[in-house]
Amino acid sequence: MSKTGEIPYSWDEIEEQIRDAIFSQASILEAFGPRDDGRTVRAYLGLDGEDFVGVQDLTKEDLAAIDVTLHEIHYHARVAYDYAYQRRQQDRGTV
Repeated sequence: MSKTGEIPYSWDEIEEQIRDAIFSQASILEAFGPRDDGRTVRAYLGLDGEDFVGVQDLTKEDLAAIDVTLHEIHYHARVAYDYAYQRRQQDRGTV
């Protein structure tokens, strides 16, 4: 059992899980979303260019470059994390 006040997961770990969730959602969009040559998936991921082939072809660098803060899931996770661990906005740099 963890000690009271101890945060079991860093925000960086949570943010990595958010990135994985966004990737999973993009995979679902690609499989079941509109047939539009990847335009919807590119827009969802915030990717530019027409050279997008598919979600499975994205490299780790491509995934790391996705701005997860543009997605609502990031906002909700941040608010929940801050509330759960009573983090104030000015304390975020110490997480």
